[in-house]
Amino acid sequence: MTVAEFALRTCHAVVIDEVDQFQSRAVDQCASEIILHSRRHWSAAPQEMDTDAKRLRIDDEHSLLPAVSHVRLMAEFLLLSICKNALSLHATEDDRAQARIPDQTSTRWHLARGRDRTLLRLLWPETAAADEADIPVEYFQRLNALMPARYQRLDPLSGQPSLLEPDWHEVRSELSALVAPRGEHLLDAVKLELHRLLADSVKDPHQRTQAINLLVTRTAMIELDEALSALQEKAHDYRSSGLRSAQKISKDLQSGAVASVLPLGMLGRAITGYRVTGLDDKEKNAALVAQTIAGDPHTFTAELGGIVSLILAGVERPVMGLSATAYFPQAVREHLHAPVRWWMTDAQAKSIRARKHRIDYGEGHPLFGEAIKVSGTHPSRKKDALIELGSNLYDQYIHRELERTAAKDPDRAHVLVVANSYEQCAWLARGIARAGRYDGGLCLAVRAEDLHSANPELPRENVAVRLTAEEFEDFPRHGKILVVPLSLIARGLNIVKGTRSAVRSVYLCVRPLALLNDPAEMYGSINAAGLRALPAGGSPFPSQALTEARDAAWDRLALLLRTAPQFTAMHKSLQEEVVAGMIVDLIQLAGRARRGGTEAVLHMVDYAFHEDTWSADLETVLKRIHSQWTPQVRQRMNDLYGEALNAFLSYAGIEPHDPGHPGN
Repeated sequence: MTVAEFALRTCHAVVIDEVDQFQSRAVDQCASEIILHSRRHWSAAPQEMDTDAKRLRIDDEHSLLPAVSHVRLMAEFLLLSICKNALSLHATEDDRAQARIPDQTSTRWHLARGRDRTLLRLLWPETAAADEADIPVEYFQRLNALMPARYQRLDPLSGQPSLLEPDWHEVRSELSALVAPRGEHLLDAVKLELHRLLADSVKDPHQRTQAINLLVTRTAMIELDEALSALQEKAHDYRSSGLRSAQKISKDLQSGAVASVLPLGMLGRAITGYRVTGLDDKEKNAALVAQTIAGDPHTFTAELGGIVSLILAGVERPVMGLSATAYFPQAVREHLHAPVRWWMTDAQAKSIRARKHRIDYGEGHPLFGEAIKVSGTHPSRKKDALIELGSNLYDQYIHRELERTAAKDPDRAHVLVVANSYEQCAWLARGIARAGRYDGGLCLAVRAEDLHSANPELPRENVAVRLTAEEFEDFPRHGKILVVPLSLIARGLNIVKGTRSAVRSVYLCVRPLALLNDPAEMYGSINAAGLRALPAGGSPFPSQALTEARDAAWDRLALLLRTAPQFTAMHKSLQEEVVAGMIVDLIQLAGRARRGGTEAVLHMVDYAFHEDTWSADLETVLKRIHSQWTPQVRQRMNDLYGEALNAFLSYAGIEPHDPGHPGN
């Protein structure tokens, strides 16, 4: 029995605190992943299951062997071919992509049918003149007809069975040879034969090579889809036999609590994609990961007391969700698609302020005079940048602020210095400890295992007090500065003295990450795009409305698959979603300094917040977000957030007297 079922069956009413965080966790539960093959010894689930099967009776091993072996065969074939540069999953559809560094695209999520439109244009040039959305369904069926014979079944994109005879029977025969059980490597021979077979249809050698690569990878991933589905069924059958590997596969691929109630989200079906990692050291670290997403986390959260309760408990229940940040339309993980019933506006003037800062490299540094930018900087330079940032930030701002606050309000003479990871925090702390004006009081967030570690990356224990997450609330007893990851400090902590917050200022030293190649992040965006496409007041034609919502979700998936991973190069709508989620975290973070009616100051320190080379600076993106709000949304945002919203609008140069400001 799930926790949701237990609560809805046994409680007459349910109250959920931080309900937007609840929804965000539901999004995470809709995504699962499993390592199919890896160069690291015995880290892949099918390898473990293959070994475990030797503990079974002969009849059971015989039943299990085909599913395990075929997943291993296809996963190993795909990964090793990519490592040998015989196949590629990189985006090579345009001239700009030819110059990209391979590792910049290798970790993307790839669907078996994700590049079908490009492949259609190569194989059937007459489709090139058609608009991308208007390629006739017949051509998708003709492409599916080239797949090995076992795939002549429902086409998930067209919704129609692929019954056409293949245009090139010999092409299908060659592709069938690749995915059939075999005792030799056939890829080179098949590619050469496909070059001969397609020479008349695709005359340009470069385009023909691209088409063959797409055909082969599509075939291999479709085969892997089927084999993985069969393995999942077998693993489920053998969970009770004591096979740990079978239990692990079932756990990693099973539907979560959300998908068990609402198995289909806005896409209309579950999808599996593949990601290759570790190509920077492929001999040791290359791995192929399968990632599956399914379910509808947004509807699950919004309908907890309605549809979900009826399915799980047989009755409807009153469910109240509490949060300071559950309404923010572009924040795809946190925004609840449910009506707001009650709120209390933060009307205290200037209770939250957001400030820009530029910190430059100091004298003696090779980059002297340049602004210190952390996000977007090559990983090899981040350590140096953060150490320099910590040192100069302390000398120029933190030291003076602590002195000034200690004189006026000593109980609040504490600051938070925030980054994205424990490692980044350690580098910042080392920089602060090296500052010329440093006079003690430094605390550093660490994992429990690093509390007394001799790790040379960490400042010595006599330089910085190490605190685990359980000790953050008491940090004022240990020092004046806490260097901490944003994800650990944003919610749920009350750092107070008496009833008032002990923290006045928060310094954001690294722009929060944009992890849109993560399946959960992707799915939050995809499902929210579908929900936003539904008519606000309902529709007399529900079938048509759902079709349009599904199309919007698939369009968002296509956008995510082709977008660049770097924030500055992302599509604008994706930048807006990332920033909206960041603002939600910052409003929550400011709440740590607002306890007892005190004021809070957020200092944006990473120059990546301000650099406007690609119109991707925080100010520009905030203006774009604000411009998309309807008058009704602007009014509701002002009602809910008050001064917290004004702080960020003012940061972006949107003042209360500007037309369309939510206060007007």
